[in-house]
Amino acid sequence: MRGPAPPPPARYWMALIGLARSLPPTAAPPHMIGVPMIDFLLAWSRRDLPQFSDPAFADRLRGLRTPAPVATYKWTPPGCPTLHVWAWGHDVVPLDAADRIRPTSKQLLIFNGWLIPELGMTPLSSATDVARHFADSEAAHGEYLFLDLDEHGNGRVRRNLLASVQLYAHETEELVVLSTRASMVDAFVHGGVGFPLSSDFVRWVATYAVPFSRDALFEGVSAVPQGAQIRIASGRPDIVSPPGDFLFSDVLAEKYVADRQAYWDEAFEGLKCLLKVVDLTDFPITFPLSGGKDSRLLLALLISAGYKERVAEVFTNGPPVSPEVISAELVTQHWGLKHVARFDATATTADRQTITAHLPLHLFVSEGEMTPMDLISRAEPRRNFELHGQEAGLRNIAGRQDVDTKDAVLSWFKRHLASGDVCGVLHPEAREKNLRDIEGFVDLAQADGTPFAQMPSRHRIQYRMARWVGRVWRAHNAIGFAPFIFVSEVVVRSTYNAGPRARYLEEFHFEMLRRIDPKLVEIPFAGQTWDDELLAMVTDAPPKPRPLEWPPDYPVFARRAMMQSLLFNFDSFKDFVHNNAGPVLQSVVDVGKLGAFSAEALRPGHVAPLWQILQAVLAESVTDFAALRNRSTGSASLPDLDQLGPILGAVTPP
Repeated sequence: MRGPAPPPPARYWMALIGLARSLPPTAAPPHMIGVPMIDFLLAWSRRDLPQFSDPAFADRLRGLRTPAPVATYKWTPPGCPTLHVWAWGHDVVPLDAADRIRPTSKQLLIFNGWLIPELGMTPLSSATDVARHFADSEAAHGEYLFLDLDEHGNGRVRRNLLASVQLYAHETEELVVLSTRASMVDAFVHGGVGFPLSSDFVRWVATYAVPFSRDALFEGVSAVPQGAQIRIASGRPDIVSPPGDFLFSDVLAEKYVADRQAYWDEAFEGLKCLLKVVDLTDFPITFPLSGGKDSRLLLALLISAGYKERVAEVFTNGPPVSPEVISAELVTQHWGLKHVARFDATATTADRQTITAHLPLHLFVSEGEMTPMDLISRAEPRRNFELHGQEAGLRNIAGRQDVDTKDAVLSWFKRHLASGDVCGVLHPEAREKNLRDIEGFVDLAQADGTPFAQMPSRHRIQYRMARWVGRVWRAHNAIGFAPFIFVSEVVVRSTYNAGPRARYLEEFHFEMLRRIDPKLVEIPFAGQTWDDELLAMVTDAPPKPRPLEWPPDYPVFARRAMMQSLLFNFDSFKDFVHNNAGPVLQSVVDVGKLGAFSAEALRPGHVAPLWQILQAVLAESVTDFAALRNRSTGSASLPDLDQLGPILGAVTPP
């Protein structure tokens, strides 16, 4: 049992910002531990930093974090006056922010996420426990960030290899700023009012809906890459990108070739050990189950590990005819679990007036890294524990296509990314920059020894996982507890080093599921089945499941509210972009081309990047990013995007 946090000396102030709690202490189970997100901003400068003593500036930074903080800490090491750190914490009953932020006169510790010292061991949840562990060992698994600084401004930041806790930086010879939120870096560097939008960020999210670079929404702010080493010497952070292909392991690759069954046995044991994270909390578990292989595997692991009684609800988003819903119901029937189907299109018109209102808060929470296609607007802690089957990199998205040469992989990337302009609305120079980025990625990957056939998966892990999946993880864990078990070095490196053929065949999912319950490989999936080559590799192959499909008369754009919203409000959407696009957006997007884009030409692949274009317009119109918390959008007046079309029937606007 931890003792109370020691108070810092008088010359280091600590101000309690409020005593609010997400729930009264009596509402929490007796042994529950939540996982709050801690935000911090670390700034080193050769010059004095007068804004650190400015209360108004402190309030501005504090307003940029989500959720609202319970406690704020300011810390400057006695032996390094050029370094300053601010940290903001909130409580998730009964865990105090003080467990995650521990300042003394000689040391600052900050811990985010959850950490398992060795596979199968009890997870650690406090900064003090993590510090003791890292004093003796470098081993760690989970989704975590740990900052350790001493009185002379020396220390380091440790993160899990795949960087669940995202970091952003601004680096010059005179100034280095590091933070868990890009908007905080922007506020420190540019003042945070009328912030400059990054054209390089916009051109990629308007193409791929995910950044294909280190650029953040704000000019001059970059994402710290996965696998980077971050050491701090005399207050100055030094961020060193990993050499070579940081995902590759000779040992794992050789093990797979030598004995694939033993290889998957080892991966299975590691995966089961990661589920010790469930013991961090006594919360009932809410489980989002789709009709795919990822979430089915995670639910199966949870139940096989003995946590079935903890599962309070299994839900699937979609109408009753959805193959996702049908597949999920078959799985829950097999396990004897209650299943709930949620479909917002069955709500009343009044209940659906949320899309327009939620867009500003979504931008605030996601800082532009999550497309509104995945609209999220919660910013307050809640008593909730969800397990998510989110992944990026477990499959070979190039499929059976030949990408074994440089020309072949470049050709695949250009097809996959529509020659750098998915929607066909970018200016030619923006499209050309995108193409050069693709070529640069391939050149760098080739230079560090990555086989061409591995490059599509490496790209997906370094960008889709590091940026979009990382931001989804952050959004969920800022308000509750939502481990992403598959965003783990144990899982991703096992699939990566098994090679592209194994990922295409989905060996990982097949081998894990049949080890838990052979029946789970037979229950039909939504739009998926097993490859004949995979089934031929095993003795006593199970029957090949029939893929479940949508009814042939059910329109694609009727399957998700954000798809319907774009389709049935497309003219309003285009008018908003035309009337409010600022100079940065206009330098990337040809607004005239967008205006000529007809609703009849919309395809599912256009939806996410088009929503990102609207989000970029909204961002550029904001005069104070923190105002988005209160859904204040500055001068831009958002169109009414809540009108949704019929569930069945015509797929063009009336």
